[in-house]
Amino acid sequence: MTLARPFQSFRAVFQGLEISLLIVPMLGNFATAQTNAPLALSLQGAVQLALLQNRDLAKLAAMHETALLDRAGAETDFSIRTRPNGGVSSTGGIQTRQLGLDLVKKSEWGSEVEIGGTVSRSDIPDSDFAARDSVHITLSQPLLRYAGKLMNREGLERASSRIRTALRSLELKKADVTLQVIQAYAEIEQLEAQTAVEQATLARLDKLQRLTQVRAQQGRATKVDVLRVESQRGDAELRARSVSQRAAALRLDLVELLGLAPCAAIQLAPRPMLAGETQAVEAAVTTAWSNRLDLAQVQQDYRDVERGLRIARHMLLPDLKLVTTYERYGEGPTVAGASGFDQGNWSIGLQSGSELGTGKEHIAYRQAQLDERTAGDDIETTRRLIERQVRQQWLELTRAQAEIGLALRNRTVAESRLRLARRLFEMGRGDNFSVTDAEQQFQSVETAWLAAQTEAAVAGYRLRRIMGTLIECPEELKPEIK
Repeated sequence: MTLARPFQSFRAVFQGLEISLLIVPMLGNFATAQTNAPLALSLQGAVQLALLQNRDLAKLAAMHETALLDRAGAETDFSIRTRPNGGVSSTGGIQTRQLGLDLVKKSEWGSEVEIGGTVSRSDIPDSDFAARDSVHITLSQPLLRYAGKLMNREGLERASSRIRTALRSLELKKADVTLQVIQAYAEIEQLEAQTAVEQATLARLDKLQRLTQVRAQQGRATKVDVLRVESQRGDAELRARSVSQRAAALRLDLVELLGLAPCAAIQLAPRPMLAGETQAVEAAVTTAWSNRLDLAQVQQDYRDVERGLRIARHMLLPDLKLVTTYERYGEGPTVAGASGFDQGNWSIGLQSGSELGTGKEHIAYRQAQLDERTAGDDIETTRRLIERQVRQQWLELTRAQAEIGLALRNRTVAESRLRLARRLFEMGRGDNFSVTDAEQQFQSVETAWLAAQTEAAVAGYRLRRIMGTLIECPEELKPEIK
């Protein structure tokens, strides 16, 4: 399995955003010819830009790089290591100098090969052993406790687990950032549409105010009617200003998600419609079990704990090591005499590093058994949590989609009522109160209609996030299907 580095290539992660948010040709451009012109963005373009520049994602990418470095460090345990040795000592006025070099290679089974040589010189007068040169090879093989790949590859396995954990954290954060961008984008659209609604309301109220003043001068309306329209117009002006400020604040949030400077100006293209969810809720639950990365992480944690249990069981065995050495050496009063390597010896031995009693190891083994049972329960707990989240969001989406139709019907009725009330008032057959009341109702239901559309769209994307299908992620990071 290859764990690719993020940000080297984001693949095509957002093609057809309304279906699965995989990359398609962006509707907006990331740059414009004029440096001071707003940055034109589509929803797909905004998501892609956030994935490339979001600062939180950059931090998680750095954590992944750290995990890769840890893995590289663990791999050095099985590479050839060079180990120099040497020293100078003086005893009774006699100086001894020694210099050597060893090459060591360890295998995944725990066996270790050491090949080296040593040169030794002493200032012993008239000695036949003043010079000694030697080469040797030492083979060591752990027996029982530390024998096998399970024990010796543990560092590599932990490093690989950290890489997958870092990648899943990155992919989960990418999905969160994507949903945040979509939500901010949709809410900005809603607020801008609501600003247009308030401006249209102000225009109608201006016209109504002038007509009411004329009717008051004619004695066909009262001062109370004039003040009611003025008060309603003031409320509409306050709402328009508040909505505009909220939209500006949301734009700052979106700019931050995109990794741009706070002063950056952006121009948003209309958001594409999201295709309705067609699969049944049971199929949605199954899809979530197959794609949720947090479930995959819990499964990986269980495998790590299960491996730890096998290691703890191995630690109950005695710590024995078989060591054999063969040496060729030469000794003499001069360098020439020592360089002949005409002598040799060998040795074989059995070493033990075990302490009497294995109390700590037994306690560690029982703890590992407990951890294994707990980790197994965590998988089922996570599966149930995912199912509950999917079902709850499914209900939320169903409710939001149903409310769109109700809100549209209410808007149509309120618009017809407002049109009729204004016509009757202009014809002199209705009063001012009927118009202002209809105006207030229409403004309320139109705002509710805009909010219902946004809520339904965001609920659909949120369901995809809960199902784990909002963005594409590597197959090797997904849960195991049982």
